[in-house]
Amino acid sequence: MKRLICYIALLIITVSGCAGTGNLLLNAPLQHFMISIEQDGAAVDIVNNRVYLGKKPFAIVVTMANPDSVFVSASISPKSFESACSGMRVDEISGFSEEGITEELFNREQVLVLSDHSPNFWQYTNENEHRFSEVSSEQGAIRCKRVISYIQDLDSKREKMQLSDFKGRHLYLVFMKLEWNKDYSKKIEKKRVCLELVFSDNDLNVLFNKGTPKNY
Repeated sequence: MKRLICYIALLIITVSGCAGTGNLLLNAPLQHFMISIEQDGAAVDIVNNRVYLGKKPFAIVVTMANPDSVFVSASISPKSFESACSGMRVDEISGFSEEGITEELFNREQVLVLSDHSPNFWQYTNENEHRFSEVSSEQGAIRCKRVISYIQDLDSKREKMQLSDFKGRHLYLVFMKLEWNKDYSKKIEKKRVCLELVFSDNDLNVLFNKGTPKNY
């Protein structure tokens, strides 16, 4: 876990401006980022901000217009998710109330860190400095895939566990593109996406995915 101020400063100096499916078509300018979810090598439907998954590895895909970063609140508790969906300001959402978590480069541990207060900080600067499992260029955008095989609860300080050992059924994610004013005293929100992940102990989750796949 590292302090974020150096990364934020570096991004502002070196970066101009991160989700999609394998069939992403950028017919309109990409606004900051889009989110999609994959499992077993295929895009999973996002219907009404909800995704059904089996309790096994999956991938979060962040598609960016330019090298950029995204903050991700991930929690077992729905509190931050509900606050974000209701339109509360970022300063009022508990999942973004503390310093961000910067994981190791290239997501070697394939872990999603959970916290009720500290968001994850995922950034792509260039091919030698990013926090994703794999990165590719598609339709003029940067497609950043982060494979999730484990979860780890930062607040309880527990060791990471395999998704198959997760006893719950829900994880709540809020993605935000944030910037700061000149003296870093105020967060400026540019975009947010809220997703509820619902896990099944079997592979029948495909039955729940009746809607049209969407990118958020």
